Amino acid sequence: MYDYTTPNSVPQEIGFVDFPAATTDFHPLGIEYHHPTRTLFVLNHAAAGSRLEIFRLNAAGDTATHLETIVHPQIHSPNSIAVLDETSVYITNDHYFLARYHPWLAKLETWLAPPLGNVIHLDIPTSTATHLDRVAFANGIVLLNDKTLAVASTTKAEVYIYHAPNKDIGSRGGAKPALYLKTTMSIPFLPDNLSFDSHSKKLLIAGHAHPFSMNPFAKSRDACNSGEGDEREKACKIRTSTGVAEWSEEKGLKVLWMGDEFATGSTAVRDGKRGVGIISGLYERGLLVWRE
Repeated sequence: MYDYTTPNSVPQEIGFVDFPAATTDFHPLGIEYHHPTRTLFVLNHAAAGSRLEIFRLNAAGDTATHLETIVHPQIHSPNSIAVLDETSVYITNDHYFLARYHPWLAKLETWLAPPLGNVIHLDIPTSTATHLDRVAFANGIVLLNDKTLAVASTTKAEVYIYHAPNKDIGSRGGAKPALYLKTTMSIPFLPDNLSFDSHSKKLLIAGHAHPFSMNPFAKSRDACNSGEGDEREKACKIRTSTGVAEWSEEKGLKVLWMGDEFATGSTAVRDGKRGVGIISGLYERGLLVWRE
């Protein structure tokens, strides 16, 4: 939890309540927060199999009580999550072949980019999962409004904008979820996660501008962060680039930043009202905070 409105604040770890897997089988990837109900959704790549964990964040924001674990065959390689409400979510599965079982097939799927990932809708009260579309390396997903959904295809270097008629779907009304493709945009880097700046009404896209240097960077982190002498100096010189862009239907795509000062950028979020943006990285330490 990071309170960027308070000077000199630093991120604080959220403690878990009634969640025994927190220290034994917890590998979080996608995360989303439903503010009206203080519900925190986390995609967990547990050793026992991928699943969705649901928590209730307390008012102070320093602890989260575990409410439910959802295991479903359609949640097999979950990456990102977009929340309609506390009962209804969209989830991307980035691969069909899982690296834990089929490492070489997973690598081939990543770089050949067949449309084997997918987007699903999960109705939580009924545990009903609906397959909506196939997407090569389906990654970031975000709602732009109650009828528009954006999905990133990492290895296609594209973002898809869908019409998503969300009213009364699932257990709320019985209507079947559906997506209708409206726009496909090419991105000048490999898009990872997506977010929405509700102040400027713009989609934010973060990703990887030089993907072939990501593996060397990842392998160098142990020596750079905890090594000594020449080994550490050499490792810390290895860099890779991050790209950040914004998009709106009215103004199109605009690259905001591209560089290696902060590597492996995977998510960019922005509080447009306060003029504060934050980037997190896959293998980079800490956060990059910019102010406008």
